[in-house]
Amino acid sequence: MGKRAKQWRTLAAVSCAAASACHVQTIVGAAHASSPMKRILVLGDSLSEGFGLRPDQAYPSLLIDKLRSAGLSFELTNASQSGGTTEEGLQRLPRHLKPMVDIFILELA
Repeated sequence: MGKRAKQWRTLAAVSCAAASACHVQTIVGAAHASSPMKRILVLGDSLSEGFGLRPDQAYPSLLIDKLRSAGLSFELTNASQSGGTTEEGLQRLPRHLKPMVDIFILELA
């Protein structure tokens, strides 16, 4: 297997691990009557989850606040978890992809 294929396989495995979120938080930004709601999915580790912070201090909450203040219409689902395994993430990933996601943010340290 080539180096590029191994990198993609590793990225997919890490993405699955991040998707094994026990705690999923959905935040809705301001809705414009003329624009449909767009969906953002954040999959990550403790940095995205906001480990040690209040939920409103984690960067996904700060992101939706910025979008809201700009008058943009987004719904953000923070499916991040501290810890978790690749196997758990692989089993849970399909659930996080329904309904369809417009923007996918993967954050892993």
